[in-house]
Amino acid sequence: MRKPRLLDIARVGRRKLAGVAAAVLIGGVSSLVVASPAQAYVWDCHAWAIGNAGWALCFEGTGSYRVLVDCANVGRVVPISGPWKYRHWSDESTWASIAGCGEGFPTNVRVEAR
Repeated sequence: MRKPRLLDIARVGRRKLAGVAAAVLIGGVSSLVVASPAQAYVWDCHAWAIGNAGWALCFEGTGSYRVLVDCANVGRVVPISGPWKYRHWSDESTWASIAGCGEGFPTNVRVEAR
């Protein structure tokens, strides 16, 4: 059996180093792919009551929002919410989230955003 020469050891070392470097590179790229997206929010949101309903609109940002309303009717207050609406920052229009109180009247109208 012949003794390994220094040149053979260096060649094996380079191959291992290249393999380790490739594994680190692939691991780094895959962690970039798996990374979660930046959280975005809507802002410039407004909520108000019109008649027996609560309305909410958001005019800026990206994300979801809805109206939350406390409906008062004959001595009791019932919390309700409107449907979630999604807004993208590039949208030129926005959609209202509306929650009606039926026979009651809306109080404490507010926006919930996520």
